Amino acid sequence: MGGLSFTTEPIRQRARALAAAGKHDAAAVEYQVLSDIDPTDIKAGMKLAHHLAQAGQGARAADEYLRLALLYARLGHERRAMTVALRALHLDSSRVVLDRLAPLVVHLGADSIALCERVARTHLLTGRGEQARDVLSVLVQVDPGSLSKRLRLAELDLALGRMREAMNELRIVADGLRAHGRTAELIRVLEMMHTHGGADEAALRELTMIYLRCGQLRRARAKLTALHHMKPDDRLTLERLARVQARLGCLNLSLDTLETLLRLVAAQCDRREVRAVLQRAESWSSEHAYQQAIDSLGLLSWSFGKERKVPDIVAKRRPPRPPAPAAAPEIIVLDETTELEFLTDDGLPLGSGVVVQDSGSEASAELVAK
Repeated sequence: MGGLSFTTEPIRQRARALAAAGKHDAAAVEYQVLSDIDPTDIKAGMKLAHHLAQAGQGARAADEYLRLALLYARLGHERRAMTVALRALHLDSSRVVLDRLAPLVVHLGADSIALCERVARTHLLTGRGEQARDVLSVLVQVDPGSLSKRLRLAELDLALGRMREAMNELRIVADGLRAHGRTAELIRVLEMMHTHGGADEAALRELTMIYLRCGQLRRARAKLTALHHMKPDDRLTLERLARVQARLGCLNLSLDTLETLLRLVAAQCDRREVRAVLQRAESWSSEHAYQQAIDSLGLLSWSFGKERKVPDIVAKRRPPRPPAPAAAPEIIVLDETTELEFLTDDGLPLGSGVVVQDSGSEASAELVAK
């Protein structure tokens, strides 16, 4: 620059005189000439940006401040670069966009995180969602291990309708939260994935297991119900749903679900699996009527498809039938491979419908002929 001093010094003197006279537009013109002659002249650039701002040309001033911020960053003056960039943001935040910010971030690295945070927040407050999203994506690139930044980007993507990008970010966040054992935050992320991403079987199953471990049975029931609608023939989901319903006191619903499960098991497996399901179901509730209904289901499971369903254990009370003449009971030993059949005294088969009645404080089961 020393060789050009004979040319630039008169320009600089005119610029100073115009600035002293308060003629900011004219001073800015002179300083623009100086900056064009030597783009690395930071002093001239700072004067140019200042007089542009005083002349009401905020956008041009912001552009010049951003140029100077990058120049400072290249020279290794990170703090000055940040200060000048923030001046640009204050003057006209709409000029601090990705294409102007990205080169600055490249040179500042992690030091640019605070600047990007300010820029993204300003864009959000002024309703420029797309620009904020671009800056947040830069933040994620600078600090890829920050789950909070990825979550903010995902939330903004959801707000902007970028579902595919949001789901990708949420999956990464969920993996990180799961690895660190941050269950409460993981629940929130999985719920977001289920709410906004449509039918997500993996998210539903994980939420179900978390809610079951935490003892949140009502939430677990909601997820199991959604899973059942998604996968009607999933035996594991049906059994978990029946167990949760029983533990919540919804015994009739539990019996309905259990019967559906037993029909499915009977169609897909052998009788030993039916018995195993019934044995597990016995521990779901200690209610006497529930236990009797399970016993009745065990009998009905031998001939599903012919009999009517097990009635509600809380059905309307019916008047007791007159007692039949006492007779010595006949003990019949059945083989597991033999069709189960109940016979009357005159050799006619009894119907398979079962009514569970409540007699006083204790419910009882009756076999009622069709």
